Amino acid sequence: MAAFSLLLGGGLVALLCLWPGSGARVGSGEPLLLYCAAGLPPQVEPVARACERDTGQRTQHQYGGSGTLLSNLPVA
Repeated sequence: MAAFSLLLGGGLVALLCLWPGSGARVGSGEPLLLYCAAGLPPQVEPVARACERDTGQRTQHQYGGSGTLLSNLPVA
């Protein structure tokens, strides 16, 4: 189960780093902000470090409950 979580988390971080229109661009100087469930730091941290190492894109992480994370999302 942990391997699946790590694989899924890695795929999501990679998509966020490379997705067109995702806001943060590799090399833009702006960090990619990841909103993550409170229980996911052990799975997300290694994947985010690998993304940073492979792409040069810095990441920031916000961990919390879904209500907290939802209230922190910027709405245009």
